[in-house]
Amino acid sequence: MSDVTPIFLLSLPRCGSTLTQRIMASHLQIATTSEPWILLPQLYSLRAEGVYAEYWHRATVRGIEDFCEELPGKRADYLRVQRDAAQRLYTLARDRLAERDECAPDARYFLDKSIRYHLVVDELFELYPDAKFVFLWRNPLAQIASTLEAWSQGNWNLFLFRADLYEGLANLIDASTKFADRSITVRYEDLAGDPESTWPVVFEHLGLTWDSSQLENFARVDLRGRLGDSVGMRSYDKLERAPLDKWKATLANPLRKQWCRRYLRWIGRDRLATMGYDLDALQEELRSIRSGGRHLLGDAWRRPMSVPFEWLELETLKDKLRAARARRIVVPHR
Repeated sequence: MSDVTPIFLLSLPRCGSTLTQRIMASHLQIATTSEPWILLPQLYSLRAEGVYAEYWHRATVRGIEDFCEELPGKRADYLRVQRDAAQRLYTLARDRLAERDECAPDARYFLDKSIRYHLVVDELFELYPDAKFVFLWRNPLAQIASTLEAWSQGNWNLFLFRADLYEGLANLIDASTKFADRSITVRYEDLAGDPESTWPVVFEHLGLTWDSSQLENFARVDLRGRLGDSVGMRSYDKLERAPLDKWKATLANPLRKQWCRRYLRWIGRDRLATMGYDLDALQEELRSIRSGGRHLLGDAWRRPMSVPFEWLELETLKDKLRAARARRIVVPHR
């Protein structure tokens, strides 16, 4: 069987990526699994910063860099072999899925939806000049509300997702601008709220024919694995407009509205416009929500506690890395 071409669906958590993945995978020419993540450690292997492990990662990077110097094509050869390995894995997965009649035996694409690929997005474009890339955005206010509801029963927990909300957002916006000629950008609100106009554009980018029956057939797509939105897969078997406004009830207390105002200002008018949103409109929507007392006491306690949590985690990690570099030994975890 022939090799497959990767499709990379790039988004932040809680932006509707699992629903998008299932609708795309309802096409027989697209194979997929839950969230592979197979390229994240491989592409991070050349980064000296950003990794804490039992082994000394900085030394590993130096070793790989020195090894690359002995290869005929240097770094390019190393990346090519990493690409070839991932390509073989994608093809093996496609063939296995075809045996279960979950895609065509000659399916053209393998869809890799791995949320933290925002950390290596530039490397993905370097590694795969012939891949298809889809950037998926969601109203940041709806994303925040969904994060709270899905992973904390509505309680305040955003300090656990700073890497996604800040670094991840900035990385994806930069990449969507830099590689605009090689990718397509869509909003979850359009995919869910105006599917008949939006989905054909996505499939035109892929060179595939859109069939509106996919909006019903996606309910039969079963994404095995521990990652991904298992709750959403059980809850949603059809597209509905109602979830697009659910965020307002979750954010309807003064502390949450205050945090969201600051976050919108941090994102800024230009970056929101790149995502397809208007700063003034989002601020007005936030102002229009009637504030209530739901979660207010819990937020008043959890939000101040997040500051020392973030500081201690960051400082402890820095201490471990400094000690490891100085003594070149493995430092025990906290």
